[in-house]
Amino acid sequence: MSTYTSSHSFLSTNTVSFTITCDLAIYLFLLFFSPSIIAAQNCSAATCSSSAIRIRFPFHLEGSRSQHCGYPGFSLSCSSSLPRKPVVKLPNSGEFYVRNINYIKQQINLYDPENCLPERLLRLDLSESPYLGAYRLNFTFLSCPRNPGFRSFGVIDCLSNGTNTVLAISDSFWAFNMISYFSCATIATIPVPVPRPMKEEDGYSVDFNNNNLQLSWDRPNCRSCEKNGGTCRFKNHTRQEISCFDQKAGNGGREIARIVSLSITLPVLICGIGIACHRCCRNRVSRGGDESRSSEQTILQPTVVAVGLSEKTIQTFAKLELGESRRIVGPNDVVCPICLSEYLPKEVLRCIPECNHCFHADCIDPWLRMNQKCPICRNCPCPNA
Repeated sequence: MSTYTSSHSFLSTNTVSFTITCDLAIYLFLLFFSPSIIAAQNCSAATCSSSAIRIRFPFHLEGSRSQHCGYPGFSLSCSSSLPRKPVVKLPNSGEFYVRNINYIKQQINLYDPENCLPERLLRLDLSESPYLGAYRLNFTFLSCPRNPGFRSFGVIDCLSNGTNTVLAISDSFWAFNMISYFSCATIATIPVPVPRPMKEEDGYSVDFNNNNLQLSWDRPNCRSCEKNGGTCRFKNHTRQEISCFDQKAGNGGREIARIVSLSITLPVLICGIGIACHRCCRNRVSRGGDESRSSEQTILQPTVVAVGLSEKTIQTFAKLELGESRRIVGPNDVVCPICLSEYLPKEVLRCIPECNHCFHADCIDPWLRMNQKCPICRNCPCPNA
């Protein structure tokens, strides 16, 4: 009986050690890999309905689950009217529609939804926003009696009427002459953001009727990262530290895919080693028990390790090659949920049956070899596989 008791005690101790080993593996997975994977999955680019403008770092959409992916002060919203368009709200100056965003030059082009940008410029205030004017130039806005000859000075149509013509002149000498000789009244003299420095051939005015306001930003500075094909993001959720992630065509997000594969393989490997040690020790004790008291031997059931799908099963899942339109049927976006890289024409995707979720074939195949469930909906595509 003493041999049996000793064997049972040894087995119990070994089982506890095996459980601790697996718990440690899971803890390491959650500590080192889960934050990176969750951050990557939640920080994909967004759009406003039919708008072609990609909203990504430093911008983020208000009310979305990925607000931690945007830099402070760079929030956008979507217009309520159709078609929905990105909207930026400048403190003290109201809402502007976004015409386009240049992430390499760090410039954003805005326009007034009411098509009267000069009226908005008269009360424009960028002091509490992260935006800057590419160049700033003082303009004097004048209200003059109607005169056909003023057309050469750049008449502001949306502020003019049948009796008065509104002008914006950058040269103070000409502005003084207009007041003296044409009885013009000064509305305001304000610094106005302009896309480039004024040249002599430009005259003394700017065409404000094009309804285009170009602004830029200096912080965060991601110009070199974007120029080299990368994308800026926060390193993690707790520190406001910026890092550049490789997103070049053909390799975008593959580092994330490797992290996913490693984060799955490492816990399984550690648990496998623990299982092997556990079974080896159990067999040694079982042989000793057979020699002394075989009738009291306790046989432990082998532990079953959950594995992914077989290669044969994975290859039965549908594959498709993207066309130029990059359109994908089913509940899918234009970004791979695993590597967060935008799909490109001619790339090969694999779709999981039942749920119809699609991924890069190079991303989903390693996942399915280690896990039987879809990484998005967690449903098992082949319960009998």
